Amino acid sequence: MRAIVNDIPQVRYIPLKVLGRFWKGVYWSPLAKVRYSTHWPEPKLPSSDWVKIRPVLGGICGSDVAMVLLKNPPDSFAKAFVSTPMVLGHESIGRITELGGPVEGFSVGDRVNVEPILSCATRGIDPVCPMCAEGLLASCHNLTEGALPPGMSIGFNSVTGGWWSEAVVAHRTQLFKVPDGLTDEQAVLVDPLACCLHAVLLRPPKDDETVIVLGAGIIGVGIVSAVRAVGSRARIIVMARHGFQGDLCRDRGADLVVMPSDYGKAGMYTYLSKMFDTPMHKGVFGKPILFGGADVVYDAIGSRSTTEDSLRIVRAGGTVVIIGMGHARWVDWDPVTHKQLTIMGAHGRSYERSDPQRRHTYRIVHEMMLDGRIQTDGLLTHTFPLSDYKRAFQTVVRKGRTGCVKAAFRI
Repeated sequence: MRAIVNDIPQVRYIPLKVLGRFWKGVYWSPLAKVRYSTHWPEPKLPSSDWVKIRPVLGGICGSDVAMVLLKNPPDSFAKAFVSTPMVLGHESIGRITELGGPVEGFSVGDRVNVEPILSCATRGIDPVCPMCAEGLLASCHNLTEGALPPGMSIGFNSVTGGWWSEAVVAHRTQLFKVPDGLTDEQAVLVDPLACCLHAVLLRPPKDDETVIVLGAGIIGVGIVSAVRAVGSRARIIVMARHGFQGDLCRDRGADLVVMPSDYGKAGMYTYLSKMFDTPMHKGVFGKPILFGGADVVYDAIGSRSTTEDSLRIVRAGGTVVIIGMGHARWVDWDPVTHKQLTIMGAHGRSYERSDPQRRHTYRIVHEMMLDGRIQTDGLLTHTFPLSDYKRAFQTVVRKGRTGCVKAAFRI
């Protein structure tokens, strides 16, 4: 089958990172291990509880790009939960092509979204770990145990394949049928928007609170959508880089979009200090800090700079929600203790504890898409064939030039 494969060249990490400072394309050049194969073996069904799926669209996630760009250093804890070689891609919409055995509620030809985490149930582990019992599958204790090799999810292991290919296998517990009212182009957005909704459901803003969203890519836009979708009337301020991103956030209910041109040379901290009418403090070195500020900050980027910004622009006693994986190190964490902040991590999706029916986040997003609470127009901006993977990566890493919000491979 055709597939985009990665072997993770740990021994080449330093030379590739040095070259990458001057030549971004080195990460998908022959010097790296990300490659397009036309004869990759199809994954096999591990047992009768599994199905084979033909991908229709495979989304390109920020964590995939971080893997390609080697943003996670060799000593990242997540490296314990991968096995190679891996077929990349975990954002899903596809059709079932083969059943290993009777799978209740599903048939060949059904369109499905697939929860990518390879948790206890997929690994044949019973009883399940405490986190799986709570529905927090992404925090499963057993990502290296059971019937599968180490691997956090589909797209990050050597057995299941990934969505950047012509075939992937998934356990019956990972399957969520896509409603007929949603197009394929909407369905491939379910995973990133579910990650956003999960983050907001962990810390839903109160109506009288002020929220800052750092970043206005697909996650930032999704956070704005989710805050409004859960009914919050909180004041939402989005720190964006590009005009097209700001337009999407305004359309989804952001009260204010702040661009670099709005604060200019004075800087973001001076701008926010005046907005919140709170003093700004700064030492000889480093960034300033505010003690007044937003009640909640959602960090939708996860760089070292934005993580430090989050801690410094949230009010004393406030909450910072850090979303996703692949975050930077060497962060000054002293504002956490000095300001007595609450730091929350949000990874993936779950069976949401705040939902009366304990539904999976995918199910809630399906419902919100169908009834219009979550808008999808303008989000999937680019699709590519697998063979055009180099242009796909170039498009995703140059959003300012390309206007890319979300890209996917069309299989």
